[in-house]
Amino acid sequence: MRFTKKLLATALAFMMVFALLPAAVLANDTITVTIDGQQVQFEDQGPVMVGNRVMVPVRGVFEALGFDDVDWNRETRTATLTRSSDTVIITIGSDTFTTNGVTHALDVPAQLIGGRTLLPLAAVLESLGYTSTWDAGIRIVIIITEQPTEPEPPEEPPEEPEPTPQPTIEPIYVSERALSIYSVAELLDYVSAEERLEDIRALAEAGDALGQLLLGMMYHTGSFGISEDPYRAITMYRLSADQGLARGIAQLAVSYAAGIGVESNREQSVYYARIAAEMGNALGLNQLAFAYASGQGVPVYDHERAVYYWHLSVAQGSIDGKGNLAVMYYHGMGVDQCYYEAARLWRYTAEAGHSGRQFALGAMYRDGRGVEQCYETALYWFDRAAEQGNEDAQEQLNYIRYGIAPPTAIGRHLGVDYTILPEVFSDGSGDYVTTWQFIELHGEIDLDDFPAFAPSPEEILPYYFFGSERGDVILAHWWNGTVFLFIDLGDGQFHRQWISN
Repeated sequence: MRFTKKLLATALAFMMVFALLPAAVLANDTITVTIDGQQVQFEDQGPVMVGNRVMVPVRGVFEALGFDDVDWNRETRTATLTRSSDTVIITIGSDTFTTNGVTHALDVPAQLIGGRTLLPLAAVLESLGYTSTWDAGIRIVIIITEQPTEPEPPEEPPEEPEPTPQPTIEPIYVSERALSIYSVAELLDYVSAEERLEDIRALAEAGDALGQLLLGMMYHTGSFGISEDPYRAITMYRLSADQGLARGIAQLAVSYAAGIGVESNREQSVYYARIAAEMGNALGLNQLAFAYASGQGVPVYDHERAVYYWHLSVAQGSIDGKGNLAVMYYHGMGVDQCYYEAARLWRYTAEAGHSGRQFALGAMYRDGRGVEQCYETALYWFDRAAEQGNEDAQEQLNYIRYGIAPPTAIGRHLGVDYTILPEVFSDGSGDYVTTWQFIELHGEIDLDDFPAFAPSPEEILPYYFFGSERGDVILAHWWNGTVFLFIDLGDGQFHRQWISN
């Protein structure tokens, strides 16, 4: 594995951005500016507060917004900022400025501070049609250049609406708890969807919100003889959501996050998740918590807020919420690290049949982490996970029972010896990946032996940023402790494999 100077320089630059962000947010005298979730870097002079207005250097925010032509007239002390569609002219000390020929008033004029021209941020942004938010508690300016698309309001009904055809079947009853915490498969099983397929279809056609939701789930999963059709699925979800069904709104949040029937849009997902969460729906609370934990669809990471929403989902009885909250306690993200609480919460998900959580709980009993060490209990959970095909659990069973030392998951998958290189990089992009490392192989591998997957641009972004090449092997650590092995197969293709040890 050869590291180029460009690779190291780029990696170090991103590490510095990621490492400096918390300090900038916490420092009492530092003002942080983000644009669509990305922090703006300043040179020698950063933003300052003058009166009650944030003043920023021309270099930084406005260059990030596309103003790559800045002209300074020393005699008139005037700065002219230009990009393809806009021109801003502002004079030091003047109480007005112009944007595209329109004059705007200033209560704090532009000033020379530290040898740099500083402009009043809010006034100039507003003249350009941008939205900004000032959070005085953490001294951060959040700039959003594109707002998520709001759903179109329903058309006004006619003054004398035609009566809606009533179904000739009895409505299907589903408890609020089931609509809040059951998975799609569990909910369809709960209403005996296979036996009541025609009833559900008739209810949906008659405009029943629950019937529309259930039929959407069938299109979503391709179950009970209905072909999988994500476009019809999201149409049904929209119809149920328009009638105010919280689970339908939560399913829209899931669909936009995963790109089911629509182009993936994390901001739109957060929009719907927030509505469903405010209605008390556990699925909506889980989606909103995940957005803050992963930094997707929101301006910045906020693990404490993620923990807050997952606690609310757990109060609703959400098993997924308990599993995700356990991860936060295990790694000390947004809460004080507490293995005992992680083990307590993981027990719920393990008992619900989640093989990954069964393996995790078995490992905690094996190591005595958060629980009293007990190999018998560890074997019990490893055995349950192995019954579901969990290879790591089976290896642990062989090791405890027969002394057969398990190979590492990395070595087992690659088939050659290796060394994990010590350099740890961070993408700092607010995506799933938080850190990653290159792996040096001690033998040859045939890249044709590793099937490829088609990643989305945001999935491959961290690796291209740091210049991975065909044949490079990368260990990527997700925010929630999950570890993946990536192999660059060239031409934008990667092999991906989940790794647990």
